[in-house]
Amino acid sequence: MSLNLVNLKLSALYEAENHQKKAKNYFECHDFRKDDRLTLINWMLACVDRYKASKEVFYLAVSLFDLFMSCKKLPRIPLKKLQCIATSCLSVSFDMVYKGKTSDAQELMNLVSSVDPESSKEKLKKIRSLIYEHFNIRKLIITPYTFFNYFRVILKLKATHDLYCITNYILELSQYDDIICVKSQYKPSLIATAALHTGIIALKLHHEWLSDLSILTPYTGEEKELISLHKRMLELLKAASKETKYSSAQARYYGEENNCISQIDYSNV
Repeated sequence: MSLNLVNLKLSALYEAENHQKKAKNYFECHDFRKDDRLTLINWMLACVDRYKASKEVFYLAVSLFDLFMSCKKLPRIPLKKLQCIATSCLSVSFDMVYKGKTSDAQELMNLVSSVDPESSKEKLKKIRSLIYEHFNIRKLIITPYTFFNYFRVILKLKATHDLYCITNYILELSQYDDIICVKSQYKPSLIATAALHTGIIALKLHHEWLSDLSILTPYTGEEKELISLHKRMLELLKAASKETKYSSAQARYYGEENNCISQIDYSNV
């Protein structure tokens, strides 16, 4: 893909994200807490790993979940219903990303329906229908990963580069966080930019890479929202370094295939 085409697509994405629905602080409207959401997101990422699916499946599923839970007409959702909704979001995401060319969505629903009494095939089908009704699924849902995919092309970042790995790691950690994904209504481009900026700082690459984020993004690095988001991402990195029980995100970035990024101690960043 040529650089001109990438910049054209990015311009269209910046315009489109201004019109995209945003998740709202839905915890007061339902009967589960932020820790329940965190556990659920961790499970969703484990499912994506199980089926060796693309990163897009995970980000899209999380976005669908948060946007769906933000719907005003949705009745109060109890904790026991969360796996059914998350499974439905994952199955829709599989279908969107792979355009129905894999059986992963159906296999996941069969698996969950066999172990969760609240996720019968009928209930899963109903929730899937509701998701399709609430969103124009044919229309692109923009996620932070959408933007980072274009940033990496411009930066010529290979999948083996530390900055590629740590930015992906930070982006996945951020999906667990209710402050970033639910309460703050950050734009996807801002989250992607902050993750890249945080990765540069964490790896002490800032003199070799971008001193001014506006070279690559619509942000300079001086915006209050970006500074606040960057600090939050640093907190997530530091907290993950202290964990003794690894999350799905940490496990994904523990091995050599991702440069052992999650093994690094970020407590002094």
